[in-house]
Amino acid sequence: MGPQTDLVSILRRQMLDGSVWSVFRDQGPEEGLAWAMKAVQSSDLESRMTDAVMQLLTDSDPIVRSRAVTLAKHFASRFSSPDLLNLLKNHKELYVGVKPLADSDDPDLAWGLLEAMSRHPFSSDKVRDRLRKAASDSTDGFRLLAALTQDDTDWVIAHGLELTKVNPLNAEIILANLTNADRLRFLQAFRNQPEGLRRDLSKAIEGAIEDPDERRRLIESLGTPPN
Repeated sequence: MGPQTDLVSILRRQMLDGSVWSVFRDQGPEEGLAWAMKAVQSSDLESRMTDAVMQLLTDSDPIVRSRAVTLAKHFASRFSSPDLLNLLKNHKELYVGVKPLADSDDPDLAWGLLEAMSRHPFSSDKVRDRLRKAASDSTDGFRLLAALTQDDTDWVIAHGLELTKVNPLNAEIILANLTNADRLRFLQAFRNQPEGLRRDLSKAIEGAIEDPDERRRLIESLGTPPN
């Protein structure tokens, strides 16, 4: 690949049939795409490759869009979260309700873009607000919570009770991604909650925390009667 290479066309062909970069006979397009993205890292081609993937995110073929979203997720540090948000806002029909390929567990391409954006949650106020809104979704918000807990910790702690009520599984994700000190801050909001909810939190602590002494300390902070 060189300065005159049509990266959009090459990437698109690889996304559709894997015919450009394939080391093994049974290798799918994904391995070749990942290899190419890694190969251009820190070179003059890196930004051009990123720009080409950005163009392919609006391709007419959902297979191409799906594989472009996967690249945006796996190489999120190279992509602009505000630019991804603009795509999602301006071309909603290309992502919302559009199923990704079978090798992805995202509910649709829109959630794939949100996951890519979550690697840079503070790149703009609009990105931050969109991610917070998505994280509050009762069905799929958990997909963003690990990243937001690490990078937007104060907001997650401030809304910990709400996030746990919309989906009880969220508590375990949050606890697993907080520091020891922040876990206590998170649990403070539950001290005066009904015993049933505090027992659910105790189960989340048991699932998220490996150290038995830390588990005991956190459960005791809830004031939860022993089972």
